[in-house]
Amino acid sequence: MKERIAQFGPGQTLMGIETPGAPNQSHPARPTWVFPNAGVVHRAGPHRLTVKLARRVALAGFPALRFDLSGLGDSRARSATTFEQAAVQDIRDAMDHLEQTTKASRFVLCGLCSGADNSVRAALADPRIAAIALLDPYAYRTIGFHLRRLVRRASSPASWQTLAARMGGVLRRQPRPALASDAESDGAPPRPMYGRPFPERSAFAADLRRIVDRGAHIFIVYSGGMDELYNHAGQFKAAFRRYRLGERIRTEFLPACNHTYTEIAQQRRLGDLLVAWAEGLFPAASANPRRQVGPVG
Repeated sequence: MKERIAQFGPGQTLMGIETPGAPNQSHPARPTWVFPNAGVVHRAGPHRLTVKLARRVALAGFPALRFDLSGLGDSRARSATTFEQAAVQDIRDAMDHLEQTTKASRFVLCGLCSGADNSVRAALADPRIAAIALLDPYAYRTIGFHLRRLVRRASSPASWQTLAARMGGVLRRQPRPALASDAESDGAPPRPMYGRPFPERSAFAADLRRIVDRGAHIFIVYSGGMDELYNHAGQFKAAFRRYRLGERIRTEFLPACNHTYTEIAQQRRLGDLLVAWAEGLFPAASANPRRQVGPVG
């Protein structure tokens, strides 16, 4: 497998690595995978996850490009634009480059966390994107989520020990431990707060509907690292039942995996899932993608 450096975009300011598909598995009908950054992590991804996923899909016959969005890693920043707008244009520049140099015409985007968010935005803007694989995208709690969390906490000895310790402190009128907010109230500068703003559920549903309505495919994988927002396999279907998306989007829940897929076995499990999904949609023997069937989880 011979990978090559790719420079593209305005002034050749975007940098990436192309991985050609294995010759014995490749087919002109198979789209090229594009991997944008996860958060502000270099294009290699957390624990080199993106490197391994790109090489895994390439071994299955899908060419791949992993690259740095403008202002991240080895890519220079764009001027006079928001990060979200720049990310969409960066992805489109990546596809333009691949179209010109490899004759690719269809693409699969795969992104983790903010990479998933940017993949959705790009799929809304560009019809060349035939499918998107979203790793830990936006998640929305349901009644089932709250019930499962309550049962788990009620059955956890650690939860009861914590409660007992708190009650003991109250009964003995012990002063509470100092908190970070105390230092801030004493004149220290406030600590920076970082967050990932989620759109309203209805807005996210509308975006997903627009993507599937034009014939593109969506595969969503939630990890155990989303535990505070997502804790069972059927949660996506329940959360979006009223929008009738559950049967049109495939989902998988990997509770044993953390958000950045630290363990090698977790990375392999994810890679196998992505390849199986893609091979079902874009078989090497046919130029026409198969229709998507119901969700896997």
